Amino acid sequence: MLNEFTVGFRNTEEEMDFMVPLSMSAEGVGSALFVLSFLFGSRAGALGGLALVCAGAAALFLHLGHPLRFWRVISKAPTAWISRGAVFTGGLIVIGILTLLLPRDSFTGVGVQALALLCALIVMIYTGLLYASMASVPFWSTALLPLSFLLHSLTSGAMVLMGFLSFSGARAADFPNQVAAAMALLLVSSALTWLCTQPAARSAAIEESIRRLTAGQLKVVFVRGAVLAGLVAPVALLALAYWIAPGARILSAMLLFVAMLSRLAGDMAFRSAVLRAGVYEPVI
Repeated sequence: MLNEFTVGFRNTEEEMDFMVPLSMSAEGVGSALFVLSFLFGSRAGALGGLALVCAGAAALFLHLGHPLRFWRVISKAPTAWISRGAVFTGGLIVIGILTLLLPRDSFTGVGVQALALLCALIVMIYTGLLYASMASVPFWSTALLPLSFLLHSLTSGAMVLMGFLSFSGARAADFPNQVAAAMALLLVSSALTWLCTQPAARSAAIEESIRRLTAGQLKVVFVRGAVLAGLVAPVALLALAYWIAPGARILSAMLLFVAMLSRLAGDMAFRSAVLRAGVYEPVI
């Protein structure tokens, strides 16, 4: 009898556009690449990171559909995470360029570097905070979502940095610190991805979201894309590239490049699947 008056789960998928996960992924990966490249002293990687952030911002701009909407977005920075994200994204682009131009050891340069790193951290996490603030979708409304987006950004940024390093013709074994950081981030991201499929609270909407990820229409995107392509394959390829024979530098570089592409595809698949899996609680 009760079922006759129950409105079923309303999906958020129809509200999602391809540009949304593309923008989030490009901004997150780009800002992470900027931070890691700065820490490991790769100027080319830092420039590539800023370029990715610009691409993500452009994708968001196209998603808005009208130039005037951009100004509406940034006008609500004191109250809305999407507005704060737009402000800090623009700040990262401008301050990041200044960071690369100013001397690193000067007083002004150190201050600008700190601001750039702060902007990058907020850009990596703000989309997770944005969706976590939407209590109407219980699957998103958890501290795990911002943390997952942050770790996936850092993981992808580390793999892209490995790809940049491979262009120099060096083996993965020539960069043990970077390999260790990338492998650690891959493993932590794997653990967080698994936690995303474990219901933290009793909620019909959360259980439905998890069902869609693991057994429903999003299974291919989540399992094959986010898990296999985005996590399992990069771990295997990175390990193989690291242990490969010293004389096989070209093969090592090729493996790193493939691992980077696989990770980027998986990053976008993860964000897309998680956002499309969100459903509202059914209304009685």
